[in-house]
Amino acid sequence: LNSAIFGSVLINDNFDIEVRTPTGQRLDFDSDINGASQRALTLSFIWALMEVAGVESPRIIDTPLGMVAGAVKTRLTDAITAPPNAEGPNYQVVLLLTRSEIRDVEDLLDSRAGVMCTMTCSKDAKDLSHPWGQDEPQVRICNCSHRQSCSICARTYDDEGILFQELEESIQ
Repeated sequence: LNSAIFGSVLINDNFDIEVRTPTGQRLDFDSDINGASQRALTLSFIWALMEVAGVESPRIIDTPLGMVAGAVKTRLTDAITAPPNAEGPNYQVVLLLTRSEIRDVEDLLDSRAGVMCTMTCSKDAKDLSHPWGQDEPQVRICNCSHRQSCSICARTYDDEGILFQELEESIQ
Protein backbone atom coordinates (compact mmCIF):
# COMPACT_ATOMS: atom_id res chain seq x y z
CA LEU A 1 0.00 0.00 0.00
CA ASN A 2 1.56 3.30 -1.08
CA SER A 3 -0.30 5.69 1.18
CA ALA A 4 2.02 8.55 0.23
CA ILE A 5 -0.11 9.18 -2.86
CA PHE A 6 -3.66 10.43 -2.39
CA GLY A 7 -6.22 9.74 -5.09
CA SER A 8 -8.94 11.83 -3.50
CA VAL A 9 -9.61 13.72 -0.30
CA LEU A 10 -13.06 14.84 0.87
CA ILE A 11 -15.15 15.60 3.92
CA ASN A 12 -17.69 12.81 4.43
CA ASP A 13 -21.23 13.02 5.86
CA ASN A 14 -19.81 12.72 9.40
CA PHE A 15 -17.56 15.76 8.73
CA ASP A 16 -14.42 13.61 8.86
CA ILE A 17 -11.62 13.96 6.34
CA GLU A 18 -11.69 10.90 4.11
CA VAL A 19 -8.65 9.97 2.07
CA ARG A 20 -8.54 7.40 -0.75
CA THR A 21 -5.68 5.97 -2.77
CA PRO A 22 -5.62 6.35 -6.57
CA THR A 23 -7.27 2.90 -6.75
CA GLY A 24 -10.11 4.03 -4.46
CA GLN A 25 -9.03 2.23 -1.29
CA ARG A 26 -9.94 4.22 1.83
CA LEU A 27 -7.03 5.08 4.11
CA ASP A 28 -7.38 5.19 7.89
CA PHE A 29 -6.64 8.82 8.71
CA ASP A 30 -5.06 7.95 12.06
CA SER A 31 -2.87 4.99 11.13
CA ASP A 32 -2.25 5.10 7.36
CA ILE A 33 -1.34 8.79 7.08
CA ASN A 34 1.71 10.31 8.75
CA GLY A 35 1.36 13.20 11.21
CA ALA A 36 2.75 15.86 8.88
CA SER A 37 0.28 14.86 6.14
CA GLN A 38 -2.58 14.82 8.66
CA ARG A 39 -1.74 18.38 9.73
CA ALA A 40 -1.37 19.54 6.13
CA LEU A 41 -4.72 18.02 5.11
CA THR A 42 -6.49 19.44 8.16
CA LEU A 43 -5.06 22.92 7.60
CA SER A 44 -5.94 22.74 3.90
CA PHE A 45 -9.56 21.91 4.63
CA ILE A 46 -9.93 24.59 7.30
CA TRP A 47 -8.35 27.15 4.96
CA ALA A 48 -10.56 26.10 2.04
CA LEU A 49 -13.77 26.14 4.11
CA MET A 50 -13.03 29.65 5.34
CA GLU A 51 -12.32 30.86 1.80
CA VAL A 52 -15.43 29.23 0.32
CA ALA A 53 -17.55 30.65 3.14
CA GLY A 54 -15.97 34.08 2.70
CA VAL A 55 -15.35 34.21 6.45
CA GLU A 56 -12.83 36.69 7.79
CA SER A 57 -11.38 35.39 11.03
CA PRO A 58 -8.03 34.67 12.61
CA ARG A 59 -6.41 31.38 11.68
CA ILE A 60 -4.82 30.13 14.90
CA ILE A 61 -2.45 27.23 14.35
CA ASP A 62 -0.69 25.39 17.18
CA THR A 63 2.72 23.89 16.34
CA PRO A 64 2.24 23.65 12.55
CA LEU A 65 5.93 22.96 11.95
CA GLY A 66 6.30 20.03 14.33
CA MET A 67 8.31 17.22 12.72
CA VAL A 68 8.93 19.33 9.59
CA ALA A 69 12.45 20.28 8.57
CA GLY A 70 14.54 21.75 5.81
CA ALA A 71 13.04 23.14 2.64
CA VAL A 72 9.60 21.74 3.51
CA LYS A 73 9.62 23.77 6.73
CA THR A 74 10.50 26.93 4.81
CA ARG A 75 7.86 26.33 2.11
CA LEU A 76 5.17 25.55 4.69
CA THR A 77 6.00 28.69 6.71
CA ASP A 78 5.96 30.72 3.51
CA ALA A 79 2.56 29.30 2.50
CA ILE A 80 0.98 29.79 5.94
CA THR A 81 2.23 33.36 6.34
CA ALA A 82 1.71 34.55 2.76
CA PRO A 83 -0.42 37.70 2.61
CA PRO A 84 -3.98 37.13 1.38
CA ASN A 85 -4.60 37.80 -2.28
CA ALA A 86 -6.93 40.57 -3.45
CA GLU A 87 -9.74 38.16 -4.43
CA GLY A 88 -9.78 36.14 -1.20
CA PRO A 89 -11.00 37.05 2.27
CA ASN A 90 -8.74 38.96 4.61
CA TYR A 91 -7.36 36.94 7.49
CA GLN A 92 -4.90 37.05 10.35
CA VAL A 93 -2.62 34.12 11.09
CA VAL A 94 -1.64 33.40 14.69
CA LEU A 95 1.13 30.81 14.96
CA LEU A 96 1.97 29.14 18.25
CA LEU A 97 5.53 27.93 17.64
CA THR A 98 8.11 26.17 19.74
CA ARG A 99 11.76 27.21 19.61
CA SER A 100 12.63 24.17 17.53
CA GLU A 101 9.91 25.07 15.01
CA ILE A 102 11.26 28.61 14.74
CA ARG A 103 14.81 27.41 14.09
CA ASP A 104 15.83 27.97 10.44
CA VAL A 105 12.80 30.13 9.52
CA GLU A 106 13.71 33.16 11.67
CA ASP A 107 14.28 35.47 8.68
CA LEU A 108 10.92 34.58 7.15
CA LEU A 109 9.18 35.24 10.46
CA ASP A 110 11.04 38.56 10.78
CA SER A 111 9.73 39.69 7.40
CA ARG A 112 6.12 38.50 7.86
CA ALA A 113 5.23 38.84 11.54
CA GLY A 114 3.36 41.93 12.64
CA VAL A 115 3.48 41.24 16.37
CA MET A 116 5.52 38.74 18.35
CA CYS A 117 5.44 37.70 21.96
CA THR A 118 6.65 34.75 23.99
CA MET A 119 4.50 32.52 26.19
CA THR A 120 6.51 30.62 28.78
CA CYS A 121 5.31 27.87 31.12
CA SER A 122 7.17 27.21 34.35
CA LYS A 123 6.27 23.50 34.31
CA ASP A 124 9.87 22.59 33.51
CA ALA A 125 11.39 25.12 35.91
CA LYS A 126 14.88 23.59 35.54
CA ASP A 127 14.93 24.95 31.95
CA LEU A 128 14.31 28.55 33.10
CA SER A 129 17.44 30.68 33.50
CA HIS A 130 15.61 32.77 36.11
CA PRO A 131 13.22 30.52 38.10
CA TRP A 132 9.99 32.21 39.10
CA GLY A 133 9.81 30.74 42.62
CA GLN A 134 6.38 29.20 42.07
CA ASP A 135 5.35 25.69 43.15
CA GLU A 136 2.56 25.30 40.63
CA PRO A 137 3.14 25.71 36.89
CA GLN A 138 2.19 29.11 35.52
CA VAL A 139 2.19 30.70 32.09
CA ARG A 140 3.60 34.16 31.59
CA ILE A 141 3.77 36.26 28.46
CA CYS A 142 6.46 38.77 27.61
CA ASN A 143 7.21 41.05 24.65
CA CYS A 144 10.24 39.04 23.50
CA SER A 145 10.52 37.91 19.91
CA HIS A 146 12.24 34.71 18.80
CA ARG A 147 15.53 36.63 18.81
CA GLN A 148 15.22 37.92 22.40
CA SER A 149 14.82 36.65 25.94
CA CYS A 150 14.25 38.21 29.34
CA SER A 151 14.03 37.15 32.98
CA ILE A 152 10.62 35.62 32.21
CA CYS A 153 11.43 33.53 29.13
CA ALA A 154 15.22 32.96 29.14
CA ARG A 155 16.11 29.28 28.93
CA THR A 156 19.27 27.56 30.09
CA TYR A 157 19.79 26.21 26.58
CA ASP A 158 19.46 29.56 24.75
CA ASP A 159 22.19 30.05 22.19
CA GLU A 160 24.28 33.13 21.49
CA GLY A 161 21.82 34.28 18.82
CA ILE A 162 19.18 35.15 21.42
CA LEU A 163 19.74 38.58 22.93
CA PHE A 164 18.94 38.86 26.66
CA GLN A 165 17.15 42.05 27.67
CA GLU A 166 15.57 43.29 30.87
CA LEU A 167 11.98 44.17 30.16
CA GLU A 168 10.31 46.86 32.19
CA GLU A 169 6.94 45.18 32.10
CA SER A 170 5.59 41.87 30.90
CA ILE A 171 2.21 41.16 29.39
CA GLN A 172 0.14 39.14 31.85
